[in-house]
Amino acid sequence: MNRHSQQGFTLIELMVVVLIVAVLLAVGMVSMAPNDSALLRQQVKQVQGALQQTCDQAAFSQHMMALVPSDKGLEMLEVSQGQWQAFAGAKDMAWLAGIRVTWQADETVAKAQKLTRPGWICWPSGEILPGEMRFQSTDLKAQLSWNPILRFELKQ
Repeated sequence: MNRHSQQGFTLIELMVVVLIVAVLLAVGMVSMAPNDSALLRQQVKQVQGALQQTCDQAAFSQHMMALVPSDKGLEMLEVSQGQWQAFAGAKDMAWLAGIRVTWQADETVAKAQKLTRPGWICWPSGEILPGEMRFQSTDLKAQLSWNPILRFELKQ
């Protein structure tokens, strides 16, 4: 009797292994992609951090600071030589793709303080203008508001 010993995998066995690996990779990629809820939470946390950083910087430098929203994101400003200008120590925060953001800011205070556009001013005492922002993804909504001592309230 002459027996042939197997020296490798058959083509069918290799195709089955490749198929299984492809399915596992596809499932892994879908589960790792950020969903709307995670993006919404991330955007809210970024805004809270930016507001806190602005007020901390105002208290540290003993200058008025402001956080000003636009269609692209948030910009931190400082008063220098009586003029509002971009704060060099902070990078602008961009809105995340897929999240629509709207806000309410007191325009009368912005005009009185000669702020270029409405935003939230932080004073050296650590106080901030109260405000509200709304975030919306495809099917989720959240509303972030804060008071003059920067206590946040999040409604979803």
